[in-house]
Amino acid sequence: MQTVYEAPGILLSSLLPEHGLVLTRWKELSRHRHFRPCIEKHMKLVERGEVRLIVIDVSGATGVPSQEDQDWFAQTVFPFYGAHRLAALVNVRARSALTNLGARRWRVNAAGCGVETFEVPSLAGALEVLRERHGVTATEAELATPGW
Repeated sequence: MQTVYEAPGILLSSLLPEHGLVLTRWKELSRHRHFRPCIEKHMKLVERGEVRLIVIDVSGATGVPSQEDQDWFAQTVFPFYGAHRLAALVNVRARSALTNLGARRWRVNAAGCGVETFEVPSLAGALEVLRERHGVTATEAELATPGW
């Protein structure tokens, strides 16, 4: 696993090149200054064909993305993913109801862009969906990130 972007205590984004998968774990979703740099790295990986699957784990996160970030996702990121044939985007639900409400908007925004989207209760659920829908053979042990 290779680190794509890290902001200690806020997020850790990792690449599993053998699976064409990026896993990003968020602890704090309202830190605007980290959204674009992290997602722009994902976009470059998708554009180069290195990533076809993205898992966003907000299960332990608090806060919600800013309206500016939500708008950027809807107007720029999701259309980009669709145009560059990202196969799937899987969101692992937050334990916080407020965070879930804010994070759920991405799914609505992504719906019309040609990217398969899923919302699951756990990382194991994300792997199950990716295994069934996209033949991914990654294991939970491969996705383990100590401290997250």
